[in-house]
Amino acid sequence: NGRTWKAFESPGGNGAGNIAVSADGATFVWTPENFSPQVSHDRGAGWKACAGIGAKLRVVSDRENNDSFYAFDSADGKLFVSTDGAETFSSKASDLPHAEGFLRAAPGLTGDLWLASLAGLYHSSDGGKSFRKIDGVDSATRIGFGKAAPQKEFSAIYIVGKIKNVYGFYRSDDNGGSWMRVNDGEHQFAQINSISGDPRIFGRVYLASASRGIIYGEPAGAGGK
Repeated sequence: NGRTWKAFESPGGNGAGNIAVSADGATFVWTPENFSPQVSHDRGAGWKACAGIGAKLRVVSDRENNDSFYAFDSADGKLFVSTDGAETFSSKASDLPHAEGFLRAAPGLTGDLWLASLAGLYHSSDGGKSFRKIDGVDSATRIGFGKAAPQKEFSAIYIVGKIKNVYGFYRSDDNGGSWMRVNDGEHQFAQINSISGDPRIFGRVYLASASRGIIYGEPAGAGGK
């Protein structure tokens, strides 16, 4: 839980980049900066290149299926999927927008993918075979998930983006059917690199700001409940 750390071998590149961990914690997929995606099945002791996927693509893991990994290529508008623990990838959906996008897999569901894109917000419930555009979201740069609202089945969804041409941080409690802004124009905290809801406390949301550190907020009067 972050109390201690151990460095593992680098597969190459310039370090940093993005890493994904399988749902069971057994497989790592690392895309070092300016390098191709690499997979490790021994917790970073050894690495090999993922086949069938281009360089520099950020990979995400399915949150239920240990063998499934996904990557979005904005240059081609394609979603790449692996079902063999990131050994090989193949193209699935190929009609996605050619626009910068940020892919996430929802917790608690197999093959439930969300793509935050400058062209809008897109959702797949079939492991990336097809996507539908969510009505009402003009654009989104980041997406995350948190504890579901009371009596709701789906995780709360949080986005950084524009709705009705108003930039802000928004939450949906009904799987993208409707949205509520959770900040205002005086609290935008510069460039946001990540947004995530708390998995244990409904309504609590965390922001990673490029210049303001890590910030969290929760509904007024919630008291952390």
